[in-house]
Amino acid sequence: MIRLVALGSAAGCVLLAFGVRLLTGSPLLSSGLVEQASGTALYAAGVFCGVLVLWPRLAVRWVALLAAGWCWAVEFLQLTGVPAELSARSVVARLVLGVSFDPADLGWYLVGVAVAAAFLGRLRRTKGAVHNRDAAGTASYPAEVSIAVSAPSKKSRPASAAGTGREK
Repeated sequence: MIRLVALGSAAGCVLLAFGVRLLTGSPLLSSGLVEQASGTALYAAGVFCGVLVLWPRLAVRWVALLAAGWCWAVEFLQLTGVPAELSARSVVARLVLGVSFDPADLGWYLVGVAVAAAFLGRLRRTKGAVHNRDAAGTASYPAEVSIAVSAPSKKSRPASAAGTGREK
């Protein structure tokens, strides 16, 4: 189920990026700050979702690190000129690898990954809270928390605190 949601979210990021570009100019060329920043952040969020498709149970921080690492690797690869050469031949290569290095993209990648990570973290916490409820709808807690919060039973009290056994 999480893979389907992640795949749909990745597709949504791509569609949203194209939508922003259609509203502000060309769907394939990013000429302004809005197109550039939103496209870069949405690319990173889409990569985050892609990592989630591959490893749905991976901790949020690892998904974020892998996504940011991929984005940064692609950005630094642009310093070699290989992506520019491939982009001249293929629209797909242009969309996936970009054309030229832009140091501002490094920050926008982190923004996109951070937003996606915050959303996934919130979703997982909410899902966990919903699944950890008993039949009455009361939230249950892990055993360690329950033991720490609950009062000790008579059996677990030290002999000096247990009383004389005449309690009513």
